[in-house]
Amino acid sequence: MIMNVTSCFDFLSNCESFTLDRKEIVSNLFGDLRKQIRVILEAMYENGNDYEIEIAHELRTRLSEWLTVPVPFDGALTNSLQLLGDRNTIERRWGDKVVRAFETAVSISESMQQNGSPMRRSLGDEIVKLLRENTSIQIYAHPRSVEHFLSLCNALTEEHFLYGNIEYAASEPFDVLLKVGPLRSVGWGKCPDALLTSPKFHTLAQFVWIGSSDEDSFGQDPVTGESVINILTNKTSLDVTDVCGALNWSLKTTRSGDTLPDPEHGVKDEPDEDDFSFLFRIQSRYADVNRERSAALIKFVNAYGILVPSHEAVLVYDPEKNDENDAIELVQPMGKHLEGCFFALPMIETADFGEVHVEKTNYSKIWKGCLTDVIKGHPKDLSELSQLLRMNKVSLLNLDGRLPEWCNPPSTVIPAPRKWEHFNALIAVLGKHYNKHELLADDFAKKAWVEIRRSRGNAINEGREEIRTQKELEFDLLKKMILKIVNANTGKNEFTVPVPPDHDLHGSYRFFLVESVEQGLVVPDTVLREIHSVTEFDIWRG
Repeated sequence: MIMNVTSCFDFLSNCESFTLDRKEIVSNLFGDLRKQIRVILEAMYENGNDYEIEIAHELRTRLSEWLTVPVPFDGALTNSLQLLGDRNTIERRWGDKVVRAFETAVSISESMQQNGSPMRRSLGDEIVKLLRENTSIQIYAHPRSVEHFLSLCNALTEEHFLYGNIEYAASEPFDVLLKVGPLRSVGWGKCPDALLTSPKFHTLAQFVWIGSSDEDSFGQDPVTGESVINILTNKTSLDVTDVCGALNWSLKTTRSGDTLPDPEHGVKDEPDEDDFSFLFRIQSRYADVNRERSAALIKFVNAYGILVPSHEAVLVYDPEKNDENDAIELVQPMGKHLEGCFFALPMIETADFGEVHVEKTNYSKIWKGCLTDVIKGHPKDLSELSQLLRMNKVSLLNLDGRLPEWCNPPSTVIPAPRKWEHFNALIAVLGKHYNKHELLADDFAKKAWVEIRRSRGNAINEGREEIRTQKELEFDLLKKMILKIVNANTGKNEFTVPVPPDHDLHGSYRFFLVESVEQGLVVPDTVLREIHSVTEFDIWRG
């Protein structure tokens, strides 16, 4: 339920001022680590092959998470760095500068584990203090980061969290909103402008690592026409006291943590470039050279999603327009609010891998059974399999955790590696090393991969999906099918409607209820138009 508009205005009119309490966390170790990772990422994005770029994406994801989530300083980043290989391998491939950055980063990462995170200490202390004082608080966070907040204070519950604009709009006024990371409208740690343009609190307590800047022009105030952030940082000469109805924000900045220089690693000042500006710069440069493109992530309410080109029209079904005869729409993913609509995904049964014919066989049941046999109840076999896959260039973080996930039965999609190279390596290792001979039959891996691709919705010829004319033909088809679509929508989060048998297109359409749309991702063509768990898309978030 959305908070009454009148109540919102009453709250705003009764507040004379609002405070952005920016708490900058200093860690000499983490500051130097970020610099070393920049050296590594710059080299890898400049000259890396596909395997090395995959590792670079994983490193970038890990760094982005540490900048926006109160994660503990554990061995996760060290494990990511070890994917680069040993010292001799790195030196031969990348040279002296990168190998020195690698060795320094590993050393710092190990030291960080011993010292703990000043971000977690500072944030935890503030939460405990506010709750002890009976201050009403809310925490703006991504759902997958909640566990890290809950580990800071036993008194926290799910009721203390806001996950997006919908939850924020429905909330009643409170005292303090806590947020980790810079204020950004896209990518990691993103949040709505409404936090600054329509506050429901008196104080925004922002915990941010020093050197991470807020997004330029964040919080565009409709009254002044200027960004609240720009006003607070003196990037504009506007005096809001001269503007009737403008919100009066003040900025308070404090620093805590390791504020003394670190003589061992030589860090004495702030990073010379904002982290996310750097990450965006190198990713954009790589995208320009390697045909990556801007994309929007359409998230479904069932924790899955799909990437589509930002400017490519998508087909949606809007149940609220059933009575208006225009419930089927062909729209830009950012051109309208898709929340509450159903994304229409064509599922075509004639999918081939070159000349490979796919029979009506459940290939996933076969290879998942073999994988389960190898790792079920045998931790040593799981570690051995992970090591063998890494030797075959399957460079994924938490591989020990992903292998059991791939054993899970099909649901919305078939849980499996995202890339063909990784899946082919998995089948080859299972077949040759663990004597699963049924997996070595002619074209088994290719047939199983087509089955996986079909479950992800990528069975249509990829070139055809980009043709506007084809989308318009599908639009006309769905309008003719509207009665079947309406009847099939029985209140579930997804449903399927078969294409009439007399139509040239044979198959069906799957409809997924949309939760939200995230823009600002830059991705290769190979990951577009496939359904995956939303966690699989983290490596492409800015």
